Amino acid sequence: MQKTRRKLWTWSITIGTSLLVAAALVTGLFRLAVQVTPTYKEDIANYVSDFLNRPVSIEAMDLSWRGVRPTLVFSGVSLLATSEVTPVLELEELQLGFSPSDLIRGKLTPSAINLVGAVIELERRADGRIFVHGLDAGEPGEDDTLGRRLSAIDRLRVSRSQLIWRDRKRGLPDYWFRDVDLRVTRARPRAGQPVLDLRLEAHLPPALQGSGQVA
Repeated sequence: MQKTRRKLWTWSITIGTSLLVAAALVTGLFRLAVQVTPTYKEDIANYVSDFLNRPVSIEAMDLSWRGVRPTLVFSGVSLLATSEVTPVLELEELQLGFSPSDLIRGKLTPSAINLVGAVIELERRADGRIFVHGLDAGEPGEDDTLGRRLSAIDRLRVSRSQLIWRDRKRGLPDYWFRDVDLRVTRARPRAGQPVLDLRLEAHLPPALQGSGQVA
């Protein structure tokens, strides 16, 4: 029994060490490819642009690991309007995490997204529709590819960010939330309906301190 436990422990250490070495090797190769092969960086930037359905400007990129999940980290990200000049959303970082099982199956859609250091403008219009500036389609009938893709992500996070809430339906003044940490996790469907677990931490604007009511 003692020998079996020792073998299992040895195997566990060996496998864990091998995974760490493999992760470090993949990370090193990625960084080398980005530095010495401009087209490789351009291909990744084009992938991000296609996924976000927006022209995008990226200052730097890296590969890191969140547990066993490889994560592409993009710094100095600007989502551009169709004119490709005016930024509609700027991020300190954009993190795209991928599930290893999805990658094995050839699925290149991220399972987790983290928007870091953003200023996000949310607007409730007179008809009650919620509009996210820079992410959602502006009017009915416009291309809403990005909004639909984000709604299908397993884990969506907005961290170290600011949120501006504009309520045109009720005619309320704009509210500015600071130090926002928003987490949206897709849970298992219940009765065929998608279930979202939403958690929000933020510094409330003075007008809401003590009430906690927005809508």
